[in-house]
Amino acid sequence: MELQRYFDVNELLTPAIAKNIYDECSEKLQGKEFRVHNLLRKMNVQYVGATDDPLDDLFAHQKIHNSKFEIKVYSSFRPDKAMHIDNATTFNEYILKLEAVTETTIESFDDYVAVLKNRHDYFVANGCTVSDHGLDEMYAEDYTEKELKTLFENVRKGYQSPQYRNSNGDRLGIFFKKAGASKGASEVVYDLAGASIADVDAFEFDFDKILASAD
Repeated sequence: MELQRYFDVNELLTPAIAKNIYDECSEKLQGKEFRVHNLLRKMNVQYVGATDDPLDDLFAHQKIHNSKFEIKVYSSFRPDKAMHIDNATTFNEYILKLEAVTETTIESFDDYVAVLKNRHDYFVANGCTVSDHGLDEMYAEDYTEKELKTLFENVRKGYQSPQYRNSNGDRLGIFFKKAGASKGASEVVYDLAGASIADVDAFEFDFDKILASAD
């Protein structure tokens, strides 16, 4: 469909003409009309929604806004990585990046929540009105604030457990909802575990046939 709409390719796709179509589309992509802005105009796009990590400086959004581009491009606050506390290594690497971006030291769970609020406020100040969450599961775990802070401290020391993600994910989910609600923002939640592709097994695909004409 993309080949037809954007490149006016209407032939039935076969391995025999694949190279010709590739060359034709590659040549067209060099033209001014195939620049991103013009492609969006061609498709009569009015709004573009991007997903941005709390670490993002949103410079690209600021640049687009200042360019007076007529199509509205909006950021959305997507803190998925901030909730992946079950992997201590990657989580601590993420915290180091947060500390660098905010020029702050994160030594406790309270510090962490404060820094995330700082980033949330920064996004709102730059015109963000939407929060976007992609979850592998909906977290629900009983906890006390004391237990939660201890779990966070253990992860900062390099320990990890699925329980950490359940408890911390549940608590952070509540935090993000409150932060968004206080500013009247919209929220989109994706249950990735419930997506159709999540229920498909690899053996259901005939990859030999699918890739038969690939180099």
